[in-house]
Amino acid sequence: MKNSTTETQYLHELASSVLTAHPPAPPSSELDWGRLYQEAARLSMVPFICYGVEYLSENDQPELPVMAEIRKNKIKIVLEEAKQQRLLKKILSSFDEQGIKCLLGKDLSLKNLYPYPDIRCCEKIELFLREEAFSAAHNVLRDLGGSPAVIDKEASRCYQFDETTLILKKLFYDNPLQASCVDSQKYKDYSNAYEWRPEILYKQLADKTAEVNLCQKKITWLRFDLSALRRFYGFDAPGSGKVWNKKVKRFSKKQKPFQRNAQY
Repeated sequence: MKNSTTETQYLHELASSVLTAHPPAPPSSELDWGRLYQEAARLSMVPFICYGVEYLSENDQPELPVMAEIRKNKIKIVLEEAKQQRLLKKILSSFDEQGIKCLLGKDLSLKNLYPYPDIRCCEKIELFLREEAFSAAHNVLRDLGGSPAVIDKEASRCYQFDETTLILKKLFYDNPLQASCVDSQKYKDYSNAYEWRPEILYKQLADKTAEVNLCQKKITWLRFDLSALRRFYGFDAPGSGKVWNKKVKRFSKKQKPFQRNAQY
């Protein structure tokens, strides 16, 4: 059985080319595109193939049947992402109308740091609310067509919208839902939606790298996310607590108001 090292290495070559917008190296003559696709599916990296092959010359691209399948998958991924974004817009707009404050899960903030948000596709959307807001949020989601579902055991409530699962979780911190909070910022142009500030999000992810028993998929995307934050905001990994706090302060001072509340 052929070793998959060639496919794994070239999958990361395609990912790097997409993230840095440069053509990838030509594939090896030994490359098995079918095996490459299987590895990408295992690590949730199929979008990197869909976008990465476009940087290749026609002679270096996979054979026509494989290329047709890749393009078909790309269209599907883009349409699913657009559908999810429309859903999120409806939910957050309705929350604004009802005065329901929420904190977005980190996945929604992270996906906006990639060249194409569908690269980091999410089957689940997590929103954190105070317990007293759950009743009003339930009415909004029901009116938008959400079907109650039991999928995530840790979730307070789950709702299914076609392929997307929306998860409402209890927020146990008061600060993130305050406009003056140093740990969060408003999300885009919504009045009641918040997200973690990038420096706080980076520290949360950096702390996760110390965890043991992380699977390859989680390790891979943890590295991608940290790299995306470094590239987008221009800060480095935390050192000691005091050093990290100084870096955060310097970073915050350098930011202009529109950068602190970046609209992606």
